[in-house]
Amino acid sequence: MSGARSSLTTEVLAVDLRDNGVFDAEVAFENGRVEVYLSNSEIGMQRTLVLEHTIPNFAAPPWYLAFTAATGALNDRHVIHSIRLQAQAS
Repeated sequence: MSGARSSLTTEVLAVDLRDNGVFDAEVAFENGRVEVYLSNSEIGMQRTLVLEHTIPNFAAPPWYLAFTAATGALNDRHVIHSIRLQAQAS
């Protein structure tokens, strides 16, 4: 795509997501700043900031929502049980 911008980041998590039950995820986004929080009551994990990233030269385009996952060896399941979107009034 001509003129397309991308900003990618990765993070090594302190908690293993594999075989550790169900995690709740919260993604906060404001003016190009992304924060991801995880929690898991089954293992006693309180709401924890696991990723923060600022998108360089952010300019608000039309919005799209997508999910992606990778298993490496095609042997893990990634399940989204429910989703709630909430927008702040500007």
